[in-house]
Amino acid sequence: MTDALVGLTVLFPILTGLICLLFRSRKARGGMVYVTAAVLIVSGLFFLARGVGPIEYSPDAGWNSLITALNYAILVYFAFVAGRDILRRGASRHSVLSLVLAVAAAIPVAVFQFSGMSHGASGASPVLYICHFSMLRVVLVSFVGALICIYSLRYMRLHEEQQTRLGGLIGTRQPRFFFYMLIFMGAMNGVALSNNLLWLAFFWNLTMLCAYALIRHDETAQAITGAFRTLWICLIGGVCLSVTVILAWQGPLNTLSLVTLVEAGAVAYPMLLLPFALLCVAGFTRAAQPPFHRWGIRAALVTPAPARAMLYPFKTIGAFIILYLSPAFHGTHLAPFLAVFGATGAVAFALMAISQRRSESALVCSVISNLGLIILCAGIGTPLAMAAGVMLIIFLTISMVLLHLSTGAIEQKVGGADIDDMEGLARRQPVLAGITVTAMLSLLVAPFGILISKWAAIQAAPAIGTWSALVLVLLILSIGASTVFWAKWIGRILCERPAPTRASREPFVAQYHGILLVLVGLAVLFSLLIAPVFDAIVGPILVDAGYDPALAFITERWFLRTAGGVFAGWPVFIGVALALVLPLLTVRLRPETGRAAYMCGENVEMGSDEFIAVGDEKTELKTGGFYMEGVLGEQRLERLIVPAGVVLLSILIALVVI
Repeated sequence: MTDALVGLTVLFPILTGLICLLFRSRKARGGMVYVTAAVLIVSGLFFLARGVGPIEYSPDAGWNSLITALNYAILVYFAFVAGRDILRRGASRHSVLSLVLAVAAAIPVAVFQFSGMSHGASGASPVLYICHFSMLRVVLVSFVGALICIYSLRYMRLHEEQQTRLGGLIGTRQPRFFFYMLIFMGAMNGVALSNNLLWLAFFWNLTMLCAYALIRHDETAQAITGAFRTLWICLIGGVCLSVTVILAWQGPLNTLSLVTLVEAGAVAYPMLLLPFALLCVAGFTRAAQPPFHRWGIRAALVTPAPARAMLYPFKTIGAFIILYLSPAFHGTHLAPFLAVFGATGAVAFALMAISQRRSESALVCSVISNLGLIILCAGIGTPLAMAAGVMLIIFLTISMVLLHLSTGAIEQKVGGADIDDMEGLARRQPVLAGITVTAMLSLLVAPFGILISKWAAIQAAPAIGTWSALVLVLLILSIGASTVFWAKWIGRILCERPAPTRASREPFVAQYHGILLVLVGLAVLFSLLIAPVFDAIVGPILVDAGYDPALAFITERWFLRTAGGVFAGWPVFIGVALALVLPLLTVRLRPETGRAAYMCGENVEMGSDEFIAVGDEKTELKTGGFYMEGVLGEQRLERLIVPAGVVLLSILIALVVI
């Protein structure tokens, strides 16, 4: 049964991706995508239903040689495309660094393989280790990845039609797009299940290959540059992972088993602190934490919306790895450092999000900020903090993927990604606007699960001791800045100019609205049933990590209780629903009660968006958001974020080396 589930979640999407590459028929390709989505969803549910673990699994020994060869092939491909770009477009920082780091990532693995060091390594540990944490990761990737791929069928057709009209596309690139999208899901599931560090390195690099290809999908100069920027920054993590292979095998435990290293811990074996620190740095690069954040923000500007959505679980791999390692370095000086590091990234990018005018850039800043919160929880390392981190992974995956997909649909409707262009969307596209606003509220207010997770993180922060005051202040500032950012964006969608357009009937599109409504339903349902979700999913993860779930939350009557209070999800839902519905049922606005809006001059007429200005000229009212670019603009904050990130990384190296 285990080998079948592993094959369906890892190998099957890779196989169907190869088939999609060969299909020129849109209907045949769509059918294959639907089949893959169904298989992944059902397999993920079977994983969840097993509810047991951990399970150790190793395929035939021949797979080890194949994985090693494929890992080399990926790194050689990275070096090849970087060298080809240098020959075609001239040497650039991004292509040169990609070439150098691809070679650098291959060297430690080659030394390990060909120096005789690897003798006996293939049998040193189970290749795959299926615990509750990895099961959760597989379920999330399989489910949201399947929905993203179905959404992509319509989106990419419209995307290519627009590109063809603009003269930037001849033919279609959809076979290649779905090839990488499907392989991406299998590779991310492989990362979640891998225990042998050599296998982890392979799947790590395979996800990097898919991210590179999807970012450069449109083949514009900006897309190619963004892809190489992503490649070399993430390859820094690949180098760290390759070096970790040697350090782990030559360390005191002589093993490549990640779970063995974690169970041993750096407290008992201080020499393991360096491999753990390198894995954390690899996680920083993948999670786009400072100073590795630029790839995330730039990639968002050039990547189609479905690929941006798929890049979210790609980024969470970094936070996932760090959270998984947390018990291993809890009690060392690395733990409070991670808490400070995560809190710094969380507040910096929450502030930067306020200044973003484009929807994709704003979303990526929010993603990086929230991933910083998960890293903060890993640094705190208490049962409550670990529970908060796991719940953030669950709820953020649903809400962030939902937001990436809904804003992608909005961009196609309004013809741009500027947040100001979304003004009055609630009247023009009421269903799509309602879904988007609900997704934003799920990140912002009670009774959604993200708020309870942040509340738990605040309660857990004092546990880190000396640095708790700083971490607590940064955490609260990040939550406050996020509130400002999301409230501003919601206001643009709900508000409109004094001359509103007539409310339009929005046609229902299953591949858009249907997918989005499923994700909305999950966000609401999981928040409504947050106590059963904790008992069934989060609690077993804490037990696997060696924690007592009762030290995090006590569940009673579908409520969550901590020493700081009680969170009652469903009563709050009922109260919020009544607060929204009752005014609609009891208040009726009549046209004759309307009043003209004051627009800094005499209005031309009732309901018009023009007023009489200087010289008795008619002037059209223009509205827009307040972005504070002079204070919180990207370029301004970059001057602080990059040096701060470099300093923090230098401290990290000093801590583990000294």
